[in-house]
Amino acid sequence: MARLSATALRELATAILRAAGASDSNAATVASSLVLSNLHGHDSHGIAQLLSYVGQIQKGNLDPKAEPSILNERPTAALIDGAWGFGQVAARYAADVLIQKVRASGVAAVGIQRCNHIGRLGEFAEQAANDGVIAMITLCGGGRGTSTTPYGGAGKTLGTNPFAFGIPANEFPPVIVDFATTVVAGGKIALAREKGESLPEGWLLDRDGRPTRDPNDFGNGGMLRTMAEHKGFGLSMVAEALGGALTGATGFEEGEKTRNCVFMWGIATDIFLPPGEYARLEDRSIAKIKATPPAPGFERVIVPGERGRLNAARNERDGIELPESTWQKLVELAQRHGVSATETSAES
Repeated sequence: MARLSATALRELATAILRAAGASDSNAATVASSLVLSNLHGHDSHGIAQLLSYVGQIQKGNLDPKAEPSILNERPTAALIDGAWGFGQVAARYAADVLIQKVRASGVAAVGIQRCNHIGRLGEFAEQAANDGVIAMITLCGGGRGTSTTPYGGAGKTLGTNPFAFGIPANEFPPVIVDFATTVVAGGKIALAREKGESLPEGWLLDRDGRPTRDPNDFGNGGMLRTMAEHKGFGLSMVAEALGGALTGATGFEEGEKTRNCVFMWGIATDIFLPPGEYARLEDRSIAKIKATPPAPGFERVIVPGERGRLNAARNERDGIELPESTWQKLVELAQRHGVSATETSAES
């Protein structure tokens, strides 16, 4: 394993992205987003994605200098054009638009078209929650499906179709709920492959629809499964409707370009109650949950979002661990772009 400080990793990612053609602001935004995922313990959405992003730039599928803009809007809604730039840049812009509209009108919704991979949805749900907005974010992968089979199926006609919720409080940090509607996110399959590890039972089906623990099967026609069987399948269909059909971001056509078809919804915390009353009640709810006696094998109850913050504090202190194979690929990527990233940058 290689271990780097968050600062060193951000600087390396920013330099590589700049060398690959990104504007200074886009490079900094994407590098920060990727490293934030590593800090929170979501390595599947972290710095390893840099390899894919640079590849997409080289193929002409990602414009590293593109800036998002509003295609059309109403007082309580806006449709954003991601311009096939970095998804994180488009998502951060869309969340800002959502927050402004919620402040003005109490409730608002935003969609994004022409959007590349936005990374970890929880980052943008937390962005809204930190501004006092209750937010929900979901997306679908577009086209006829990229990774996942519906419950009872044996063909990839869905994406991982995740959801995230940001719930602000007052005395406590925001509650952040972030999950794929699959048993596991696709990036975790890739991470297991990088580490040479077998998968847990139930994560993956092979190309014939049979359970497999070999992560290499994913790249050979294998399929992710929806979580909780038909329940996850149902949630996945909601993501298809909101992220895809409602925004018009995809035609669900075979061969259509892979994309993130994003939908964001927000509501002000004072829409029903006097200012401050929501926060008082939400704090009471969180305190009640945290006071629950722990089950055997647990030290305490941790509310959603808390584990990520604990991981981030530890990783800021101790550094971020990367599989040696991932680090070597980053070194090679940096060298190809004239960026210095030697073994002395990391502690093995």
